[in-house]
Amino acid sequence: TMSATGRTPAPTAAGAATHARWAGYGFVALAATIGSWLAWSLLVVNIEFDDGYATIVNSQYFLGISGDYLWSRAPMMAWLLMPAEWAATVLDLHPLDVRPHHALMVALHFAYLLGVWRLLRTHFGTTWPVFIAWAAAIPTVVFFCYAPFVSNDLLAGLVALAMLKLADRYAADR
Repeated sequence: TMSATGRTPAPTAAGAATHARWAGYGFVALAATIGSWLAWSLLVVNIEFDDGYATIVNSQYFLGISGDYLWSRAPMMAWLLMPAEWAATVLDLHPLDVRPHHALMVALHFAYLLGVWRLLRTHFGTTWPVFIAWAAAIPTVVFFCYAPFVSNDLLAGLVALAMLKLADRYAADR
């Protein structure tokens, strides 16, 4: 409703708390939906793209399982995949069974969703605009296309995000 001055009155503290609570519920609902989709993808996606297989071969190289290292893939993601490749080896899975690798990627992608939400909430609060910005920027079509797979771009994105956070902290401390 409009006040006598023609302006919308400022929200009350109770109203802001209610909006924050509902924005938080929106996040939980969307995160649960995405988490369910990611878990379901573990059951139905057991194939990888060529760059994912190349990264897996490189993780085998670092574990001493293979003598081959594929130059077309940087080592960072291969190092990250080493626990999944170790589990696949211990479980004696077929070389093309990529479920342990996908499980690790699903966990990383879900942690990324949660981490970005936490960063946004820390800096801007739990509001509907923050939730809408997160929902529009993070769980995009690209996310759903790559999240179940070995994505060599995830780690670079996390490094870029960390650099932005460190630069912001550095600028604030000066």
